[in-house]
Amino acid sequence: MAILVTGGAGYIGSHMVLALTDAKEQVVVLDNLSTGFEWAIAPQAKLVRGDIGDEELVERVIREIASTPLCILLAQSWCRIQFLTPWATTITTR
Repeated sequence: MAILVTGGAGYIGSHMVLALTDAKEQVVVLDNLSTGFEWAIAPQAKLVRGDIGDEELVERVIREIASTPLCILLAQSWCRIQFLTPWATTITTR
């Protein structure tokens, strides 16, 4: 079972991934790299390039690669938080 970390190429996400891989957990990162960086992801983690808003991709990743638990880290550097999944509500912080 792998832990899925969305937004795992960003500042906070990459540190979460590093901590999980240091703890010998299997980690899958789902990130579109719009603000994150591939080099920030621990080499032990598997990167899936894509957007959390792509329902089919998210379902496939959860079904085929990761299972549970799931860690969702979605934030922009300007403090605007968006949850773009069908099961969450959009929240904007100003």
